[in-house]
Parts: sequence; structure tokens; C-alpha cells
Amino acid sequence: MLLSAVVSMAAGALLLGQTVLTGFLAGRFPIVLIGGAVVVVGAVRLWHGRYGARSWRSTLIGTTYVVLGLIVIGKPLVAQELIMLLLSAWAVVAGLLALFTSFSLRRSQKPARTG
Repeated sequence: MLLSAVVSMAAGALLLGQTVLTGFLAGRFPIVLIGGAVVVVGAVRLWHGRYGARSWRSTLIGTTYVVLGLIVIGKPLVAQELIMLLLSAWAVVAGLLALFTSFSLRRSQKPARTG
């Protein structure tokens, strides 16, 4: 568990420093595909909010999805950089949590001294 924590933190720190390079290496197609899926999901939510359930919340969520999906499609490199930044930060946080967990487990497994 300790090795996993160290590897996760190292990978996250490395990627945090190289988000633009990592984004270029990942390719644009998956990001544009995700943006298209978000637009489709948003359109379905929008239609459902307007004609199905007649819910203003669903309409608002659908509109937000469509707008965000179009932004992702229009600016895929910015979206890639943001996604890589979030994933890198997540890796660092997950590594820190695993590190603290491993130390607390080690501390709790020490035998109690009886005097």
C-alpha cells in the first residue's frame, strides 16, 4: 500500500507539471467524442425537461450540458488540459490518502506493551 501511494503521488506530480504535453499526447479525438456525448445527453435532458417532465431543473441541466459539450468540442485542447490537471490532482490526493492510511494501519497493528 505504501508503494502504491508513492507511485500515485509521483505520477500525479509529474503530470501536474506537464499538463500541456500530456494533453497533446492523449489526442483530440477522445475529448471531442466526450464533448459530443455530453451534447447528446444534454439535448435529451433538455427535451425531457421541456416536453416530458416539464421540469425547469431538467431544462437548465440540459442547457448547461449542451453549452459545456459545445465548448469542449470547440476547444478540445483546453478541455484536455483541464481534464489532465484534475486527474493529476486526484492522483496526488489519492496518494496522500493512501499514505496516511498505510501509516495509520501500521500504527494500529503494533502490539500494545504490557508492563
